[in-house]
Amino acid sequence: MSKMTITVFGSSRPKPGEQAYQQAYKLGTAIGRQGWSLANGGYGGTMEATAAGAQTAVGIIAGRLGK
Repeated sequence: MSKMTITVFGSSRPKPGEQAYQQAYKLGTAIGRQGWSLANGGYGGTMEATAAGAQTAVGIIAGRLGK
């Protein structure tokens, strides 16, 4: 089975600390923990938050695996 890629596009308006930003960060973390790839525009707001969450999750997983 090939690796799944999840695409997330959203508003650039949410700022760190705001509810929408935090929810997007949690979504990105969940995507990263599943080992899925994340594709988005990477701009600010929700796309930035999902990317940061996914990167954090991958770092945590890689650290546990000793990579």
